Amino acid sequence: MAMNNINKKKFSQKIQCGHCLNNAPMEIVAQFSRIVDRVESNPGDYDDVCEIYQVLQCPACFEVLFQKYQWCDAYMETPGDTTIELLPSF
Repeated sequence: MAMNNINKKKFSQKIQCGHCLNNAPMEIVAQFSRIVDRVESNPGDYDDVCEIYQVLQCPACFEVLFQKYQWCDAYMETPGDTTIELLPSF
């Protein structure tokens, strides 16, 4: 029987928690993406540029953090190819 990935946890890159200053990968508890642009990667072939928002939870203090970044398969291959912005927590 195949393993079901529904309950498999996903984690961010290593970042510093704005609440407790823990420096570790954070669990991604929710994610939302939207298309903000399209780029022509080859003549007549277009790729979407997406803005991705993530809700993260610190494994030490369990507080919530928010981050966003842009992604496009046409010119990005690794997380180092984009700038990740931590957003203010409410």
